[in-house]
Amino acid sequence: MNRELLTKPFARELIKERAGPHGKRVRYVDIHTVIQRLNEGSDDWSFEIVNHEILETEVIVLGRLTLGGVTKCAFGGSLIEGSTVGDSLKAAGADALKKSASMFGVGLELYHSKVAPEQTRSPAAAHPEADPKDRATVRQMSALQSAARRRGLTQDRLSAMVRARTGKTELALLDRHEASNLISELSGTNGTSH
Repeated sequence: MNRELLTKPFARELIKERAGPHGKRVRYVDIHTVIQRLNEGSDDWSFEIVNHEILETEVIVLGRLTLGGVTKCAFGGSLIEGSTVGDSLKAAGADALKKSASMFGVGLELYHSKVAPEQTRSPAAAHPEADPKDRATVRQMSALQSAARRRGLTQDRLSAMVRARTGKTELALLDRHEASNLISELSGTNGTSH
C-alpha cells in the first residue's frame, strides 16, 4: 500500500461542487476517480456492501473497504426520488466506498471545511477525527442508524445532531464513546429526551 499516493490531494480540475444539506456547498470527486486512486495506491483492495436498507424515500448501505489487510466501514445513502431503487443502491454504494476510502486518507481534504476562528479553540472542532483504534464500531453505527429511524430522524437531522453534540461532520468520524452516548440519547436510556 502506498499511503503517500493514497493521501495525495486531488488535482483541482477533478474536484466538483454540488448543493448539499442546509444550503451548503459540498466538494466531491466522482467514484471512478476514487477507484482509480485506490488502484494506483494498492493492488490489494476490495469493497463489499455488508448491509442495505430500502426506506420509503432513501436507501442506506453499509460498505466495507479492505485495503492492505486493514478494513474500514462507512454508511452511504441516496434518495430514491426520480430514480430506480437499483440506481439509488448503486449511488449509495459509491457514497459508502468514497467515505470508506476517506478513512484511508483518499480525498480526505474534501471533507475539511473552513472553520471560523472562534471554533478553532474547541478540541472537537480542531480535531474532528477519532483515533482509528477508537472509532465507532460497525455495530454501533448500525445501532445509531436504527435508533435514529425509530425516532423518525432523517439523515440530515441525525447529521445535525451529531454536529451539535460532537462537532464532527461525519458519522464515520465518531469515536466509540460518542457513538454510545448518541445511541443512549436516541434510545432514551440516558435520561435525556430528544
